[in-house]
Amino acid sequence: MEKTLDLTSIVQQEVLWYHQATSQNGQTLYFEDAHEGRFIVVFIPDYHPKRPQKPGVIVSAKLVDDRVIIDADTTDHPLHEALMQVGIPREKIILAYAGEKSHPRPRLSVGV
Repeated sequence: MEKTLDLTSIVQQEVLWYHQATSQNGQTLYFEDAHEGRFIVVFIPDYHPKRPQKPGVIVSAKLVDDRVIIDADTTDHPLHEALMQVGIPREKIILAYAGEKSHPRPRLSVGV
């Protein structure tokens, strides 16, 4: 259980960094559901009639079976690299936005 809490805290802290980083021409909003293991940062642009921008997801990650599933990452500072720098092994990170699939854990068969 402690390992899961550590993973939750690490992902929470790393995703929160994207919210705290300076944003130009708009604002970021941070959303989390730590109980469900979901962390998201979105960008809401300032209104410019000559250069309209759409709001969008900056990063979105969730925890599933002690793995980090990254659903979205539109940055030039990839979340998976930040997670690896703080000690999360690459094999525990799934880049869903890039088409990577999470492999289910093998089931143990019980002899009959």
